[in-house]
Amino acid sequence: MPIEDQERRLMDLIAEALIPRGFRPQSDNEIEALLDAMDNEPLSEEEIKRILAKARSKMPIGERNVAPVEPIDYPLSESEKELVALYRSQGKELPPEIQKKLEELRKKAKENEEEKEDGQQK
Repeated sequence: MPIEDQERRLMDLIAEALIPRGFRPQSDNEIEALLDAMDNEPLSEEEIKRILAKARSKMPIGERNVAPVEPIDYPLSESEKELVALYRSQGKELPPEIQKKLEELRKKAKENEEEKEDGQQK
């Protein structure tokens, strides 16, 4: 048995297990009624072509057409670099210089917060 037939048989078994018998549209009218009940935005022409290609086994199921994400070349400040180091350490013991910097940043943030509160109370 060719691999395509095996895959089709497996997909049929999965569909039968996941979709109860009374909820499988059989005719064009039932399919249209199901789509109307979903009340979604219409599919784009590209999405329709992709769905049909997958249904015809011309495109693998589970593969998405996602444009690769370009990394942003953004220079980090010193405090941002230290926060990245904190994130990368994943809870392990931090180097003393980073611990000191974090304490300074916390103190500065607390002072800024207190200044904002004092400014709002006046």
